[in-house]
Amino acid sequence: MSHEQTTNELLGERDIERLVTGGFDDYSALYDQWEQPVVRALETEGCTPNAARVFFRTALLHAAELTGRGERSLQAPFGFWLKSLAKSHHRSWLAETQSARLPEAPFEADIPLPDEAALSLFRKKMYAWQKLAETPDECREQLLVRPEQVDMPDPCHTAYVALLNRGEVLPGWAAAALHDQSGWEGFGTTLALEKFRAENKVSTPVQTRNAYLWITVILFVLALAIYLGSRLLMNFDANRNFEANFQPPGSIMADLKDRYGPARGNDSTGARPAACDQLLQQADLDYGRNRLEAAKDALLLIALDAESVCNSDAWFYLAVISLDEKDPATALQCLAKIQDLEYFGEDIYWYQALAFVQMAGQNKIHSEKARRAILRFLDTTRDEERRKKAENILRDLDK
Repeated sequence: MSHEQTTNELLGERDIERLVTGGFDDYSALYDQWEQPVVRALETEGCTPNAARVFFRTALLHAAELTGRGERSLQAPFGFWLKSLAKSHHRSWLAETQSARLPEAPFEADIPLPDEAALSLFRKKMYAWQKLAETPDECREQLLVRPEQVDMPDPCHTAYVALLNRGEVLPGWAAAALHDQSGWEGFGTTLALEKFRAENKVSTPVQTRNAYLWITVILFVLALAIYLGSRLLMNFDANRNFEANFQPPGSIMADLKDRYGPARGNDSTGARPAACDQLLQQADLDYGRNRLEAAKDALLLIALDAESVCNSDAWFYLAVISLDEKDPATALQCLAKIQDLEYFGEDIYWYQALAFVQMAGQNKIHSEKARRAILRFLDTTRDEERRKKAENILRDLDK
């Protein structure tokens, strides 16, 4: 199986397909994969967890709209694009409402993103859809079929405009939201999904007068404990294996020197351009201070520059940082971008395997993928130390 085929399972194209299909299961998978990484990225900018989840949903639906119009960024992995879109909405909202000081400006990565007007318009459409969801069913159907008021008086139209609290006339952005059938369907699907996820977190009542209900609850809890025990044990083993074997470099620049040696000028190009060297040093400085988001911004400037000869270096360290941030899907996407297989081939397969092990630790459904990735690594490695580590991981996965 080729390097490209190895990572295609979790590359952005699958996420894009889910956005295009837009079904309940599609959005559920996108939430499972991307909500926590995006929320964590927003929290580093001072966003509260609840607000971060709102901006994640906004970015996801906006990404669906952009994809439908053929405006999806093809340069960056899906995860980086989604995080950048969520950050853009967060910062745009802060500037629009002047509710807080803007975060310190990061490096500007060359990722095509909507401008300020487009970001603001989409958030207004989200607001319009939210108010539409609050209207009675019969009025909602009428508004979607005929957004503009024709007959006078029109109680449904009047009630909806009142809900918007924007005067007595339907604003243009609200009319645009009513005309956007696919956008409304995506909004409704994610609304139902979030309601479903919230309801399934409700705990079982502690007290009841019905003895039969008590027996049912006890049996259910026992069965659940057995199931969760086996699942947590498997997840624990995967997490333990990942933590024991993931050893990120202490320094980017020092790792480059060790990787290439004096024969190639301590870097992949033999003569690293000044601009590339400056960005790598800035990334190394931020990396050493554990300012991982800032380090990623510097690395992305290199990675997304089609003319840069340091692309492979940047994608590799972006993958390492993503694993450190417990974002294995993005790590796999970054590893798939590496072109310099001569100097990264061994590491690509190793970190791919660790990424799948990390995913298995997050959800045991990925255990078989982790096992296959370890076997692929064992077929290619010449590093005896890593071979022993991989064999130990495989034994745990086979238990």
